[in-house]
Amino acid sequence: MLDLAIRGTLILVFAFAAAGVMRKASAAARHLLWASALAGLLVLPAVIRLGPALRVPVPMLAAEPAPSVVVVRDGSESEIPVAEPEIAGPEVAVVRTRAHVRSHARMHVARTRENAAPTATASITPEAYVVTDMAVQTAGEAPEALAPGRRHSSTGIWQLVWATRWVIWSAGLLLVLGRLLLGMARVRAIVREAVQVNDPEWLELLARVAHPLGVYRRVTLRMGPAGAVPVTCGIIAPVIILPEDAEDWDDERRALVLTHELAHVRRLDVMTHIVGQCAVALFWFHPLAWLAAARMRVERERACDDLVLTAGARPSRYAGDLLDLVQTLNGPTAPAAAALAMARRTEIEGRLLSILDAAVRRGPLGARRIAAALVVAAGGIVTIGAVRPVALPPADPTVVILPAVSASANAPQAATMVQPALRMTTARTGGSTNYAALADIAAAAATIASDATKRAVLFEIGQRYGASDTLRHAFFGAINTMASSSERRRVLLALVGRGSRDEQTLIEVVHSAARMASDNDKAMVLRTIAGLDPLTDPALRHEFFAAVSTMASSSERTRVLLAVLGEARARGRANPSQNAMIARLALSAATELPSNTDKVRVLRAVVHGGWLSDATVTHDFNICLSSLGTGIDYHYVLSGGGD
Repeated sequence: MLDLAIRGTLILVFAFAAAGVMRKASAAARHLLWASALAGLLVLPAVIRLGPALRVPVPMLAAEPAPSVVVVRDGSESEIPVAEPEIAGPEVAVVRTRAHVRSHARMHVARTRENAAPTATASITPEAYVVTDMAVQTAGEAPEALAPGRRHSSTGIWQLVWATRWVIWSAGLLLVLGRLLLGMARVRAIVREAVQVNDPEWLELLARVAHPLGVYRRVTLRMGPAGAVPVTCGIIAPVIILPEDAEDWDDERRALVLTHELAHVRRLDVMTHIVGQCAVALFWFHPLAWLAAARMRVERERACDDLVLTAGARPSRYAGDLLDLVQTLNGPTAPAAAALAMARRTEIEGRLLSILDAAVRRGPLGARRIAAALVVAAGGIVTIGAVRPVALPPADPTVVILPAVSASANAPQAATMVQPALRMTTARTGGSTNYAALADIAAAAATIASDATKRAVLFEIGQRYGASDTLRHAFFGAINTMASSSERRRVLLALVGRGSRDEQTLIEVVHSAARMASDNDKAMVLRTIAGLDPLTDPALRHEFFAAVSTMASSSERTRVLLAVLGEARARGRANPSQNAMIARLALSAATELPSNTDKVRVLRAVVHGGWLSDATVTHDFNICLSSLGTGIDYHYVLSGGGD
């Protein structure tokens, strides 16, 4: 939620800055600006979730060098950088000075081995000792200064608010949306109670005013109670509601009022108004969102006033009519959240000054300018949603070695011990990656109950992944304990995406993907593998098509097969025998497809891949072709064409 609020603030700040620059532009241009900003707020969650990701290094996010922890294990020593203040775990303590650490640590280890009785705790390597600036501590001793209860005693209420933030936000959302829905229901009731106008004089005037404005939609005219303000409502079937005393107006006032209301219809103001109200409901906690909606309402009415004046109305007469309408307003009005009222007392002064100012730009926006502005706004919103700030890597890499954790460790304890792994920047000792330490972390991560936390730890390990049998075994052993297909898919894609593509790793990735419950997640991993590797290795090819056969969804299986055939076709004649083998395996998998439509798609892909010149491919092609249930599909394949 915090990330969404920050990005929404950026959109609103840019909108207010642009509005300041455009203060001399037409009201229609400023209204388009505010409508685009509010629409951007509404689609921002979808843009963040589904849009592209642009990682931008930010120097301010670079962490300061972390204090180190010296851990002595069986006479050997290693250092653990720990990010303060979140230091949790029985083996972690901050070392301020390391002048005489090693000698004191070895002496303490020797004394403890002579005097200490055996313990029953076997989940942590027993000979692990931590040296602080004041004393040497054994595993399990927590420094008093780091007791968590003392640090968080004054933040309980804020933690409660943060823990219930989604409940609070949902309550506000429902309240604002409820206000909008009640307003729409009230407007609908007003429309039902109003009497439809069938007077030829009114209808002729409505048609005469609508055509010059370019309004060719059917607009219903109704009469409401006396003393009410003219109102426009409805998106698909627009309705204009006039007060009952409109019968006493002269022809010029009637034409002015109808021109203003039809301007709303032409500009689709009801639709942009509802979009703005939904954006306010989503960002109800943000004061700038409410201010933006208010500014859009003001600019909307001024833009319609400009259309009235450009249609030939006299500014003095139009201003006088608006003032009269406000002064005589005493009847019920439609709610502002669901309808567009022509005049409101709180806005009349600014509108009158704008109407009477001859220097104001009043021209409407053309279709090209609107399209260009929307493209620019959409690009800015997508960019704001795509930016992912990341910290710059530290200039001085630190050493990360965590104590070994056995697979029998309980999940809370393991989760606590691997917390430093989430903050490590590199894992190097003497210039070479310490795969044994990473394997220990992966083994500890396998005992974490939460798949999301497990994914975070494995993602960090994957960034340092290398060709090591020890690390590979522990890493994929932890991945295969993840029940969530989506979390497992994210780890696997992150691993192969960083370039760790040796054949054995890809085999393990495919083997792990085959165990996913979700065919969609499984297909995403397999399609990625198909795009990265030509599947020339027999073992990888076997595992790949074995994973394809585990997919129950015909459409997802077809998408994978088409991806494999497309990659083979793109490689052309680079590996003709290997490509023919891939085509045969794809045809064998397609034969088992339950859907004839999907089967036809694979057959046509084989036809256009040019593999039918191979006799073995032709044999498998005919077997798959004969499995089609209808003659139409059969002839469709043989007729040519392709996906």
